[in-house]
Amino acid sequence: MGSSAEELKQLKEELDRIGESDFARFIAASSGPRHKVTLTEPFYIGMHEVTVGQFLKFVEATNYEPIAERRLTWKKFLAGDERDATRPVCGVSWADAKAYCDWLNSQPDASGIVESGSYDLPSEAQWEYACRAGSDSLWSHGSDEVALDKFAVFDQSAQQLPSTVGSRQPNGFGLYDMHGNVSEWCRDWHHQDAYRRLNPQDPVWLETPGESASGRVVRGGSWRSRSWWTRSTTRSYDNFANPAYPTGFRVVCKPRLQ
Repeated sequence: MGSSAEELKQLKEELDRIGESDFARFIAASSGPRHKVTLTEPFYIGMHEVTVGQFLKFVEATNYEPIAERRLTWKKFLAGDERDATRPVCGVSWADAKAYCDWLNSQPDASGIVESGSYDLPSEAQWEYACRAGSDSLWSHGSDEVALDKFAVFDQSAQQLPSTVGSRQPNGFGLYDMHGNVSEWCRDWHHQDAYRRLNPQDPVWLETPGESASGRVVRGGSWRSRSWWTRSTTRSYDNFANPAYPTGFRVVCKPRLQ
């Protein structure tokens, strides 16, 4: 998990060259060091990011008012084009994403394969494991940036909306849009030194940080992001109550063991 010292060195040189912001440099520096992590429990993770259509079912079933409703209208996706409902929902807060998971936990499981009450946001460690899909490179497909366009929607700052989920190729685990499209909430609070301080077994940082500027972890980068933001290891954060528009989520759950 995390970027190697050589990867961080090369990334710092790249950020210097393109004149990235101080925040970007902080994010890059906090994406290491590389270390070994053990996940002791199996989990399922969504093949796709949660879509507008899926989130709308939750809102209509519960009369929930997302925090995003108070400052922007995510319903602008619902403009009569069926494709809008299959775009990933974005602009939702961390609390909105958790409320969606709570709603899923209240629904009967027709599949019979999910442990009751186990829907949640992924931990950073779960997210990176799923994103890497067994790889040890900058992206799940390798370290070739030229090939990234086959797997990620990114560097489209002029576009107002993300793409339909699954519009690029999946990673080795069959998961779509782990790189790009919308940034994805994780369960953890962001802490610069989390990798040095967390237990390497099932790590998750749930302690509220003292830094006023911190927030909940977001991963994967968005359709507006430069390529380095979409790397498997880049760990950023967003304001949990007042998120950036390109932030969405996907869910995890535990398999029901026979």
